[in-house]
This record gives sequence, C-alpha cells and structure tokens, in this order.
Amino acid sequence: MAETLKTYYPNVVAMINLDMIGRLDKDKSLVVGGIGTAPEFSAIVTKNKPAGFNVTLDNTGQGPSDHTSFYLKDIPVLYFFTGTHNDYHKPSDDEEKINYYGVRNIVDYVFRVSNEVATLDKIEFTKTAMNAGKTVPKYKVTLGIMPDYTDHGDGLHIDGVTENRPAHAAGIVEGDILVKIGDCEIKEVYGYMDCLSKLSVGDEKEVTVIRDGKPLTMKVKF
Repeated sequence: MAETLKTYYPNVVAMINLDMIGRLDKDKSLVVGGIGTAPEFSAIVTKNKPAGFNVTLDNTGQGPSDHTSFYLKDIPVLYFFTGTHNDYHKPSDDEEKINYYGVRNIVDYVFRVSNEVATLDKIEFTKTAMNAGKTVPKYKVTLGIMPDYTDHGDGLHIDGVTENRPAHAAGIVEGDILVKIGDCEIKEVYGYMDCLSKLSVGDEKEVTVIRDGKPLTMKVKF
C-alpha cells in the first residue's frame, strides 16, 4: 500500500496508525510514536493532548506495525498505542475488556491532530536516527514475553509473560526490564529481536533482567 500511495497519490503528506488503542489503563497511559519523522509533529501532538493523559512521545518511525512500510517510503508517520496485554492474540481478548471511554478520547485526540496536520502547506520527512537503516531480523525462537515497544533506553520493559513459555519457566515476570541474553546486550525492542535472531531451538543462555532496581540473572532454555 505504501508503494501504491507514493506512485498514484504523491500528495499524501502523512500516515497515522491507530494500533491497539482499546485498553487504556487507569493511568491513561498512551504512546504516540513517529514524533521524529516530521519537525511539526511534536508541537502538534503535545498541544492537542487530552487533559489527564500520560502521553509518552517516541521519536522512532519504525516498529512492529503497519506504519513501518510508509516510513520506509519516506512518508511521515504517527502511531497511537495503549500497550500490549495478556490477552494479545488470544480468544480471551473479548469486547467487554475494551475501554470505550478511552477509545473515544483517543479518537478525538487523533481527530484534532489530523485536522491540524491537514492544514500544513508542507511536511518535511525526517529519518529518525535510532532506526536509520535498521531491518527486523528473522528468528527461530521465542522468549514468551509481551514487550513494551517504547524506547526507554535502559532495556526492554516487559508488559506481560506468557505461561508455559521460556520466560515464565525461568521466573521472569511482568515489570522486569530485559537487558541481556547471553553476551548480547538489549537497549530496546530491536536489540531484543537481534539477540533472538542469533539463537536456535534448544539453546540455553543466561538472561539478565532488572527487577526493583537490581540485576537478576537466570538460565533460560529456548
């Protein structure tokens, strides 16, 4: 689709991606990514922020969602995300768990941002430094965690752990910060995927997490 847009609709100025916005938590935590892909985005997103929301701004234009292909075609992107949860990709992800009040407020927020973006004469695409030239590696193993895709800079924050998978068996829990698999250091989600790509089924590695401010090392069999 991104290639089609660039070819047949060259006047497209931006792509806005609403990815998993149905589980706004009690702290009203929302990640808005792609801020660094256009100079105007930070001010627009900040000015239109809903009252009481805790919005985390993420500069990067790439991530494990639909906006990445547009970013790679030099189209500025924004993505809105309320975070992963334990029902992700499971039949238990039922409609009664949706925060409809939160969805309405996020959609109103996106509407205001979109309207303001549409009034701009021109938007300059900016390649984000952290992900410039990065690709998503292929991997054969899984740890069994739900990562926080925000770049916190101190490791991969774990939003959830799947039962009966390697992380759960090793004692890794929600809230841990993953910083190392074997000798492979992890700063964010791309580092995590790069570390996984170097492993094969059956490998055993020492995995280091930060829990309550202290490092813990445990052995994990993948």
